[in-house]
Amino acid sequence: MQTTKHQARQSLSKKLLKKSVFVTLLLGLVSSLFFTYQGINDELNREIEGARERINAVAPSTALALYSMDQNQLRTLMKSFEADPMFTFVEVKDLRGNVAHRIDVPHAMSPMSTLMLSLVPDKKTKFQLTLSYEVDAGNQIEMINVGSMEVEVDTLHMLNTAANLLFGITTSTLVSVMLTMVVLMVLCHRQIIKALTQMSEFLTVKDDGNHIGNYPIPDEHEDDEIGALITSFNDVTLQSQAYMDQLKRKTEKLRALSDTDPLTGLWNRRALLAKLTRICRSEYEQKWAVIALGMNELKDFNDKYGHKRGDSLIKLYGQYLTENLPESTFIARASGDAFTMVAPVQSIDDEIFDKLKTLQMFYLPDDHHTLPDEQISSSVGVSIYPEHANKPEALIQCADVALFSAKTHGENDTHFCFYSPELDLKLKHYMQLRKELHKILHDSAFYVVYQPKVCLNNGKVIGAEVLFRLRSNPNRAPFELLEVAEESGQIIRLGQSVIEMTFSQMKPYVRRFPDNFRISVNISPRQFKDEGFIPFLDNISKKTGFPLNRLDIEITETSQMTGSDVLERNRQWMEEKGITVTLDDFGTGFASLEYLLHFGFDQIKIDRQFIKRLPEDDESRSIVTTMVYLAKQFGMTIVAEGIELDSQEVCLRDLGIEYGQGFLYSRGIEMDEFLSLVEFVDIETNDKPAVNE
Repeated sequence: MQTTKHQARQSLSKKLLKKSVFVTLLLGLVSSLFFTYQGINDELNREIEGARERINAVAPSTALALYSMDQNQLRTLMKSFEADPMFTFVEVKDLRGNVAHRIDVPHAMSPMSTLMLSLVPDKKTKFQLTLSYEVDAGNQIEMINVGSMEVEVDTLHMLNTAANLLFGITTSTLVSVMLTMVVLMVLCHRQIIKALTQMSEFLTVKDDGNHIGNYPIPDEHEDDEIGALITSFNDVTLQSQAYMDQLKRKTEKLRALSDTDPLTGLWNRRALLAKLTRICRSEYEQKWAVIALGMNELKDFNDKYGHKRGDSLIKLYGQYLTENLPESTFIARASGDAFTMVAPVQSIDDEIFDKLKTLQMFYLPDDHHTLPDEQISSSVGVSIYPEHANKPEALIQCADVALFSAKTHGENDTHFCFYSPELDLKLKHYMQLRKELHKILHDSAFYVVYQPKVCLNNGKVIGAEVLFRLRSNPNRAPFELLEVAEESGQIIRLGQSVIEMTFSQMKPYVRRFPDNFRISVNISPRQFKDEGFIPFLDNISKKTGFPLNRLDIEITETSQMTGSDVLERNRQWMEEKGITVTLDDFGTGFASLEYLLHFGFDQIKIDRQFIKRLPEDDESRSIVTTMVYLAKQFGMTIVAEGIELDSQEVCLRDLGIEYGQGFLYSRGIEMDEFLSLVEFVDIETNDKPAVNE
């Protein structure tokens, strides 16, 4: 029987020796330097104290020599300082400041001295003494000031002492540390490394993975860590076979789980690909439908109620599909909110498609108390095998392309779409628009224009709506790009760029506008309920100096503007800052009376489709009259958009509408032209109109 024996590539003893030598030398050097420094510092303190005593002792004699003008005695006294290397500077002056004697001895620095200087503390000390002499003045002794003495003590003369001290301490420290290391290495080898080497030679392994026997515990290691290591290894060896058997039993179970989605219990993408592979390899001429289904409101649901409830919704939706589709339908959860189904069909008129259309609107059951009362819609894209593709990945891709088209456009607003080659072109166009939008945002290749809002009673400009335009093609209406921005999530970045540009342009003039003048900016519902929207508005207002109480935010009617805590917090903050909110395109979308009352709009803007048939169309007149009544009941002002004729203006004014905008007054115009239409107010008096600029 062959065995496998593993040899160590490097001895543990050598590893320990290398590391121990390095650590030992380092510790020895550090400790030597420390003790040397301490010793030198103590010696220097003693030297300086001795110097102080010498100076004080010689001071009276120096004063006498100076008083007697005895230069010989003064030189004799100073010679004691010249002979001592500690004193580098001594100067004696008389009362007039004349130098009576000076000693100035600079130290010569050798390379070794420079090296040792780092160990000698810098203790240059200067002594200033006033020299006084006792004079007998009759009955009393007087002290007469005869001059001054300045002495400088330097410590560089201690360098040789430091070198000797360093050598002695370093040598003794390193020798003691090295001896200790040798003793420890010998003990380590005998007690640990030798035992590990014997274990390595014994613990060989068979080719089939089974271990050969148990390793006996040496007597000297019965009660230490080596013995515990051997015991543990023997226990693991005995348990390994049982563990391998258990692992083999679980392998089959894991193999089954690998094909199942853990959240819903449905098949996963791996099983889906296996299913489609079998279909594509089959010789039977059977048509199969690959159906991609995506939940439309899951992201909003997660934002409102959290991902935990979102997961519960996905699980419930999977059960909903399983219970309502034929048993022959293969249902898999491909990813996130996407389900993929595979079913045999005869044609595109097969009953399963009619069944799917009835399942696109999912109402949560009343008895499901863990989820809120919501309805969830879905979009469906379908590809047919072998008509559209004959490979698994291609079939899934075709279904996903159809699903994308169903989500963005749908067929007759049903959000149900069959694949066709033309959809590839639409997807390509969409991706091209996304790329173009990214470049526009990156290069700031856009500008804003302002369409005036006019008071219908006096014709004065009372505000403006900000409109987005492209620099590359100013006449191109950017509706497609705005739709792509909304779908791709870039609408928030675009909205922020438009607001920043508007605030920057308007800041120099906004305080000269009339009191009721506001700038209206269109905001996506997604941005309105974004948690970062309020911090952005606050920061950009402070940065540009644009007052927020001059801002009006226009949002369109949508179901996204309900049921969000963030939305309510944002709306409350805007009310506190004086920001007004306008419901745009009123009468064309989601709005209900409860919605109008709960959200608290400041004004509504009547959509142009109700204005264009005025004043002749009685039905349009009745609708507008009703809107005016509702707005007054809710305390809202009204703006009519799309006014193009004088007769429309007269009709709207008669119906009680105060404000309007449209081509009758102006198209969207750039800043300079817009300012020429505004009647400014004198900032100083705030009551006299200024000349238009």
